[in-house]
Amino acid sequence: MANIVVKHGLQMRNFFDVTAQSVAQWFPGHMAKGMTQMQLKLKSVDCIIEVHDARIPVSGRNPLFENRLLGIKPHLLLLNKMDLIDHKYKRKIIQFYETKGVKNIIFTNCKKADSVGIKSIIPKVSKLIQESERFNRSEESSYQVMIIGVPNVGKSSLINALRAKHLRRGKATPVGGIPGITQSVLERIKEKF
Repeated sequence: MANIVVKHGLQMRNFFDVTAQSVAQWFPGHMAKGMTQMQLKLKSVDCIIEVHDARIPVSGRNPLFENRLLGIKPHLLLLNKMDLIDHKYKRKIIQFYETKGVKNIIFTNCKKADSVGIKSIIPKVSKLIQESERFNRSEESSYQVMIIGVPNVGKSSLINALRAKHLRRGKATPVGGIPGITQSVLERIKEKF
């Protein structure tokens, strides 16, 4: 049962009542498999970049990322597709995440490799890693970054933007509307500091 309100000639839904219905609980198999694979690779990772859709800043995140992956390694939250949001809400979104303990937030538009958000990712990641304990990776001179996020938030677009910005090369990863397209990157993204 939905509560429909008419505003300015448009029908808007204030809420959707599901208390009388049983809500299906599901977790697609490819997402469960991906979560297990991510956990196994955490030892070889220095930082986690979580890509999230800025249009749904609260509801679209996978809570299992927070419970199982984040907090273990330095974490950067990228709110992608910022060109599609009303910028007057940016401060409120940042304040919301700060109350949840998320300190490192960057708004990006991964479709533009020269955007301010894309330019600030590598320096921010480098700083986070340098300020953290690297434990089993302290002897390594290179940094390994894991890019995570639910399907269709812009992970492949981020990888392509970083390649374009730092390698001066075209796309390496396909971008598409089905989950599981980006499996690996063919070359490392290099930046000198």
